[in-house]
Amino acid sequence: MLTRFKTTFRTLFLDPLDTNTLYYEQGEKLRIILSPALYWVQKVQLPIQSIREVRKLLPSLFEDLLPEANYSYSVYRENDAFFIFAYEDAKIIELLQKKGVSIGDVAAVYFAQSELSNIQEAITINETQALYLQDSLVSIVPHDWVEKSRNLDVKNIKLSKHHVTLQHFKHLVENTTLVKVAVLSLIFIVILIVQLFMLSVELTKKEEATDALFSKYALQSTLFQNRSVLQKYTKIYNKQKSLREHLGVILHLQLDKNEKIASLQYTKQGLSFRVTGLTNQKRLLQQLAAKHIKYSASLHNNTLKVECTL
Repeated sequence: MLTRFKTTFRTLFLDPLDTNTLYYEQGEKLRIILSPALYWVQKVQLPIQSIREVRKLLPSLFEDLLPEANYSYSVYRENDAFFIFAYEDAKIIELLQKKGVSIGDVAAVYFAQSELSNIQEAITINETQALYLQDSLVSIVPHDWVEKSRNLDVKNIKLSKHHVTLQHFKHLVENTTLVKVAVLSLIFIVILIVQLFMLSVELTKKEEATDALFSKYALQSTLFQNRSVLQKYTKIYNKQKSLREHLGVILHLQLDKNEKIASLQYTKQGLSFRVTGLTNQKRLLQQLAAKHIKYSASLHNNTLKVECTL
């Protein structure tokens, strides 16, 4: 008589600073929730609708942020934003093994970002750190930074569909006859040729779609060019912001009854203005210095001319 056994699952939280062993019973399959210390995450908005297309861009979206290593990537969509992830399979597998977990017992791996994004208060994860939700991102903060926190209870977490599978490569060499090796090699070559042909066709389609996307949104052809455009407009924004701040300080100067701003002019060098009927030059200039305004000033016949550098 055959007896059918139902596979049981246990959810465990994996954090590198948690010194406890991850206990589970034989036959249980594990669902591992990764601490933010084990992955990198960004919340981005892109002019793309397809998850598949975003997945192709993930290495470039992380290229300036990650230290040198071999990474896997994942993405899911929430409302009008994408949450993108980068993680090291080898680092996670090594930590699991140190905690006594066989990789064969791991059924799925989840990110704390997707499973704990609805927390209302900080959650303690080890002796010195806690999870904290800020700007829709689940982050690690020192435990001393939060006024109140609760312990993590993974049993009551309803897991989402956003999970990944760790890539564990095993290089096994079997002793076979030369004939079997040759046959397998030939089959592999045929499959590779077919895949290369299909990949070529698919790549052409992707390039056409990419060209259409860049044309639609008037993007430059390279990442370097797009960064240059961003730097250009960032510089313009910073200068305009500085201009508004300086104008605010000048227009709110505390003047005596007979003092008034006679002129205000914007030049390439900055802002210049004249104050007539001046009775106390020092008092006026102290107001500019208190607001950290860089200036040069000259006084002539009770008229103070001030030039401010943006």
